[in-house]
Amino acid sequence: MVNNAGGSISRPLLDTTVDQIEKSFHFNVSVPFELTRLATPHLLQSENASVVNISSVAGQHALRGSLTHSLTKNSESHLTKLMAAELAPRIRVNAVLPGAIETDALATYLSTRGAEIRDTMHANTLMRRNGLPQDIADAVLFLASPAACWITGKLLEVDGGAAENIVPKAIPDLGPTSSPK
Repeated sequence: MVNNAGGSISRPLLDTTVDQIEKSFHFNVSVPFELTRLATPHLLQSENASVVNISSVAGQHALRGSLTHSLTKNSESHLTKLMAAELAPRIRVNAVLPGAIETDALATYLSTRGAEIRDTMHANTLMRRNGLPQDIADAVLFLASPAACWITGKLLEVDGGAAENIVPKAIPDLGPTSSPK
């Protein structure tokens, strides 16, 4: 089973509401939890049962302006480890953590930001390109296959070796700071 639904809109902390966090938590954590819970009786009928959650490398980093997405994807990653502990040894549970993947949504975002943002992303990625949906599909296929029969509770970052700040956020400091006296 692959839990691939997810997403959220992130804003800086002071522009984020509890409602936005709760909606994102529902979509990124509660839904994969419930789908896995409901599928478990069926998965137990398989000799090679596997759940693969699609989380995000954003959940591994604390970047300005990504509070909602990073928080809930981090929670989904930890949910993966907890489900692996609960469902082992009969069902393996892992997660793929995509980096910048050339989806329609990313292409639209990049088209509004100018060519230099794509160049910056490529320069800050060891593989010198953004990922393709097929890169994620291949990682999921591996984790779901018998080739990964002794892998559970793991988070596989599929990000081309991206630097932590692949796309710097232009979020200013809160205001003037004073140095200690």
